[in-house]
Amino acid sequence: MKRCYSIIIISGIFLATFASGISVKETVQNALKGDRDLRKINLKGADLKGLGKMQGVNLEGVDLSGADLSGLEIRKSNLRGANLSDAILVKTEIEESDLRGAVLNNAVMTRAGFAHSDLSGSNLEGVNLNNTDLFHTNLKNANLKGASLERADLTGANLDGADITRAIFKDARYIDKAKNIDKAIGIDMAIGLK
Repeated sequence: MKRCYSIIIISGIFLATFASGISVKETVQNALKGDRDLRKINLKGADLKGLGKMQGVNLEGVDLSGADLSGLEIRKSNLRGANLSDAILVKTEIEESDLRGAVLNNAVMTRAGFAHSDLSGSNLEGVNLNNTDLFHTNLKNANLKGASLERADLTGANLDGADITRAIFKDARYIDKAKNIDKAIGIDMAIGLK
């Protein structure tokens, strides 16, 4: 019987993943000891919950669709253009990070945090952002169509050009402190704005 294996080289660190070898989570942990560049690891559908804190990680353009990132703390990282569609980000903190152009449609992000992050131009259509911390988050030109932002903290969030058509803002906190909400698209069809 043949053994299946893949070879991954990250910053000079040779990692071989055998069928009965190390897990994706262990591969990520090993990469975090090196240059923190996770772009060459297949993370689609990966179970990374409980991995802890990650800082200065490069996930630019990575396919994280369907991945479970629950409880992670990701800070000062590059997730530009990453695919996080259908991902689970419950109680995940992605702060001071670049998520420009990221795809997050249908992701579950209840009680997540994106404080001081850049989500400009990102696709957040239909996303559950209930109880999410969007403190000073840049949502310029983001697609928030049909997103639920119930009880979300929008203090200082930039909504300039964001499409909020059918977005739900019921009991959203500090909506009056959000920036450029008057420049958002679909404001007349958003739910819960007074």
